[in-house]
Amino acid sequence: MDRWVKFSIHYAAYHGYVSLGVCGLGVICNVFNIIVLTRANMISTTNYILTALAMSDLLTMLSYIPFALQFYVMHGLEPSAVRNSQPWAHFFLFHVNFTVTTHTTSIWLGVVLSVFRYAYVHLGGARGDGTFSCGFHRAKHAVVAVYLGSIILLVPNYLSLTVRSHSHYNERSNTSEELYDIVSIDTNGAYGHRVTTVNFWIHAVVIKLIPCALMLLFGLLLISTMRHSHRKSARLRTSSTRMQLQRQRLREHQRTTSMLVVIIILFLLTELPQGILALCSGLRPGFFEDYYVPLGDVMDIVALVNNGINFTLYCSMSKQFRTTFLQLFCPQCLPPDKRKRPIPPSPVRSDKISYLEFSLLAFVLRPHCTYGVALEV
Repeated sequence: MDRWVKFSIHYAAYHGYVSLGVCGLGVICNVFNIIVLTRANMISTTNYILTALAMSDLLTMLSYIPFALQFYVMHGLEPSAVRNSQPWAHFFLFHVNFTVTTHTTSIWLGVVLSVFRYAYVHLGGARGDGTFSCGFHRAKHAVVAVYLGSIILLVPNYLSLTVRSHSHYNERSNTSEELYDIVSIDTNGAYGHRVTTVNFWIHAVVIKLIPCALMLLFGLLLISTMRHSHRKSARLRTSSTRMQLQRQRLREHQRTTSMLVVIIILFLLTELPQGILALCSGLRPGFFEDYYVPLGDVMDIVALVNNGINFTLYCSMSKQFRTTFLQLFCPQCLPPDKRKRPIPPSPVRSDKISYLEFSLLAFVLRPHCTYGVALEV
């Protein structure tokens, strides 16, 4: 226990500067994501969900920048009248509720995307033509439902925290100051006990463990379905030209499968322990203060890195995304014959799943970490 507290104190001195750097780059990258994914040639149900995810990540980072500046960088870690003023305490409360909402939205949008991709692959393959009708309007409805559902789901979290003042003796000025902090509501009464209990189970189970199980399930189903289609394609015997195309697609699918296996492993190693920690925090007295709170800043920075890395993944996995980005922002980086050549449009559709679309699924199986400060209830 003591070593975790010591580690937390040591890392906290650097956390503000690290998080500002990560958020600065993440904001730029997510703006790029939104711009590229909303181009006419990029419009699809998959990219619509990815755009919603990029928006959630962008909002999270925009809120974290002033929080890190005020409570880590500009005024240090020690409580003071300037650092813990009443306006900033209310902003702190807003930040906690806002970021846990956007984070929950990102997690469940990841689940939605995995369900959509599995429907395209499995049910489309069952029809024999690789298509499945899961239209653009359904993606819109799903995104809206996730955003609204996340807000409703976190009502107990909004009710479980409040701003309170307390006196603090300032040794430097030898005076008593009135400071403001966010604290949990009184749990001695029946109302406070019910709210905090419901909030705990929502965080541990609905926000962490259930999405973890669903994304793992659909990820494994996708891998199984894709491998089945690979074996089916390998058994076909046609002309040499068609065989070459099939072998090329098979290699692409193998790369995607290998990537998904690695991402699923990383997801389980990072996200599942977070859910277990959250569960233990409510079931074991003292566990939250001894283990979860000291790791809060670490979980924050992992989540922020996760929010900002999508642009790199898109560029590395998607040739269409990479080419569209270069045509928009760096056309001189492309060969002269491609600088002004429009990429064939991808109309709003739910047709044959492509390697581009399936590979974009991979990023949602990366770790999503719950912001530690949002669980300090």
